[in-house]
Amino acid sequence: MGLQVTPSTILVELCTNAMLVERAEAFHATQRLALPDCDFKNGLPYLYVGQGEVGYSFESQPLALVSDDATTCCIVVLSTATYFCLAHIDSDQQAKYLVKSWESFMPSDERSSSAVYVVGGYDDERKIGHGVVSGFLQALKAASRGTYSVELWACGPLNTIPMSSEVKYAQPRSRGALCLLSPSGISLSSVDFAPGTYRGPDFLRRMTSDSSTLLRPLTTRAELEFSLEPYEIQSYLRIYPEEIPGYERWIEKASDSLILSQMSTSPFTEGPKFVPDMKARIQMAIDVARQEIHEETERWFQYSRDAKEWRRVDSRSIQ
Repeated sequence: MGLQVTPSTILVELCTNAMLVERAEAFHATQRLALPDCDFKNGLPYLYVGQGEVGYSFESQPLALVSDDATTCCIVVLSTATYFCLAHIDSDQQAKYLVKSWESFMPSDERSSSAVYVVGGYDDERKIGHGVVSGFLQALKAASRGTYSVELWACGPLNTIPMSSEVKYAQPRSRGALCLLSPSGISLSSVDFAPGTYRGPDFLRRMTSDSSTLLRPLTTRAELEFSLEPYEIQSYLRIYPEEIPGYERWIEKASDSLILSQMSTSPFTEGPKFVPDMKARIQMAIDVARQEIHEETERWFQYSRDAKEWRRVDSRSIQ
């Protein structure tokens, strides 16, 4: 059993609880690097959950959910005995939305008990991570339909390498989490994705498009399939045709330090994928600006066990 969340629970209590401190240390010790074409244990299909997204896995069709690159944001897992969700949140508004969305799955005639696991969100110099984690705790305390037990709290001070004579800036100990649902319960390990590792489907489009909800829902039922809303480029990445040459020059000439300083909330702690990812997202916006006709249809995907990847399918083939 973990630490029960009550109206009086505070962050200090979570960060100093002996059991949670021990579990955080054990979690950090599991760290591994996911390499291109690397298959996760037991041959389970996996789905990468990006920033601002949430995915669900169900006992009848188990799905490994994974996310990384959480520095000032955090990765949250909520679970029962038969299903769990993994979300990558970066604001207290997303935290509130996640808890309400999770409780919508609960039976209407009873108060369900859920386990809570949090990874990421370190003690950064601007206290951005603290605000996200604090907002999530407040959302749990305000929950109306369930009770929550914190099983892992690898965030805040428990996820921070503090400044020292050897470390100029505080650093996160773990930035990612791989979550599986096993017969014995939730299995969570620390993970980072190497550049080039599969994060599909349509990862770049997902990361450069708006969602109609605060968190983009990926899998929300047992079937290994999901749909994505019609694609619309995010306003902060919208590029007009006359601006294309300037952005192309910027991608070519901008230094890594410039990209980090302008596009990261934690420029001294990002992983090796950050700069290539930002360049790729800008290139995606350029490509969209060049298109005369934008794709405005909903997109459906199913998991191919043979190819071990998500493939786009005609929505009419979904039963």
